[in-house]
Amino acid sequence: MFYGVKTISNCLKVLSKTVALCFIALLFSSSAIYSFEPEIRKSESGFDYALILPVQFDSNKKYLLGVCLHGLGGTAVSMAKEFSYYTRYMNMILVCPEGNIPDPTKNSKKWGYELSEEYINSFLKFIKTKFKTYDDVVLFGFSQGGNQGLYSILKSPNLFSYFVGISGGYTKIENVDQINSIRTKILLSSGDTGRDEEYVLRMQDRAFLKLKKKADVTRKVLKGGEHKIGHAYAYLALRWYAMASGKFTEKFWLFKGNYIRNFERGEREFIKSNYEKSIKYYRLSLSKNPLFPVSAMRYSQSQLMSGNLSKFEKSFFSALVLYTNFPYYDFSPMKETFSYYRKLLASDEALQSYTVQYLNSRLKETEGILSNEINFELYDLLFYLYEKLNSPKEAKFCKDKAKSYQEKL
Repeated sequence: MFYGVKTISNCLKVLSKTVALCFIALLFSSSAIYSFEPEIRKSESGFDYALILPVQFDSNKKYLLGVCLHGLGGTAVSMAKEFSYYTRYMNMILVCPEGNIPDPTKNSKKWGYELSEEYINSFLKFIKTKFKTYDDVVLFGFSQGGNQGLYSILKSPNLFSYFVGISGGYTKIENVDQINSIRTKILLSSGDTGRDEEYVLRMQDRAFLKLKKKADVTRKVLKGGEHKIGHAYAYLALRWYAMASGKFTEKFWLFKGNYIRNFERGEREFIKSNYEKSIKYYRLSLSKNPLFPVSAMRYSQSQLMSGNLSKFEKSFFSALVLYTNFPYYDFSPMKETFSYYRKLLASDEALQSYTVQYLNSRLKETEGILSNEINFELYDLLFYLYEKLNSPKEAKFCKDKAKSYQEKL
């Protein structure tokens, strides 16, 4: 007997309550669910650096170029990660070199001002031989990397057209009075919370007063910002760059708001089982950046867990396509959705029959464009359902299909 969508939706609402606690426990034990796969760490021509390429990168095309300098005790990868949430969608190649001065006190590398100047200049030349980029480069520097960045634009004024000092960019300006003008457009940004950042705020205010006599400089304070790199600082920096450079239209998604911030709000509500609220924030995240797979999958998950089967069906395969097209993100939300979906289907034969029809129908449309991993998950789920429905022929077919996709992984 086939039940209508409304009846099945009611079943889902009841079943979701029995599974939600287990699912939430899984969330608390998992890592940051919107993280990327490990960024590419390169070691070439004497340079160690992190590289973030834009989505659908084409080596024959020309791209914007952003360079990041990490802070004391930080790494190229940790800095690149926070910026990459945005630069991947800005047609920007992002490169973040490791400092060239050993720092045994923090078991890392740091910057040495004049000792790092030639290193940075050579690194930039090296990158420009590898990729096709525009001439006007933007330089980002956090903390000590910000101080190094300011030193670099004063010492090598023709290399960088834009500079953003994040909780840095206030030292090594003793000779600024001797400079007629600074060609680089500058943003000095800081937070206002914690002893370290309160000190930075005061120092940047002083630097701003000195620099504004010589340069096009902007000062911004992130309310509640502490002395650590994060996506909020990266968004502030990149939004300023987009406006200062004039390379993006007013309709560009970056000007609409921070999609990661809305995603995080959705996560907080999701963990508390406030699915209707989480749906609202995930929708907001997607309205700002419709190409973020994790917001799309979480939106779909929330619809499923709140019992909105029809809305889940409309959004689920769209999220799977995004994961295929942009495979830079942690797949755990997708795998969790499959796991939860399977648990909901475990004891309801009518829902199993309905889901088999739904999945087969959508697979006919999308199998050729979905990734091997996603096709494996779909056929593995169908195999499970056909076994539940005592359909051995169909179960074997799906098992073989799942195995063939798994072998390609």
